[in-house]
Amino acid sequence: NKDKDADDYLSPQEMWEFSAKEGLSEEEMEDFRKLDKDGNQLLDAQEVKAWESGLFHTESEMLRLIEVADKDGDMEATAQELEDAREDLEDSLAQYHLSEWAEHIEL
Repeated sequence: NKDKDADDYLSPQEMWEFSAKEGLSEEEMEDFRKLDKDGNQLLDAQEVKAWESGLFHTESEMLRLIEVADKDGDMEATAQELEDAREDLEDSLAQYHLSEWAEHIEL
């Protein structure tokens, strides 16, 4: 159990299982801030669920996909924009998710 103080929330140190003197990387703190939807500097069960289920990473990769593909800046990726960005995305986790979805629904 990560919740060492049994308060039903995870602090950054509890989430990443670090002691205070080991410190956290900037990437870990940035991920924690993104997970902390209510901004209370603690994660509740729903916020941790996004990480544990993989939803956090999927959402992050899909946003990255749109950032790379969206050439007209409308925060949408058309089929043509995705096709044009194919080489830029071929080694990304977003490409992996798209391939899995295509295989799952037999596109």
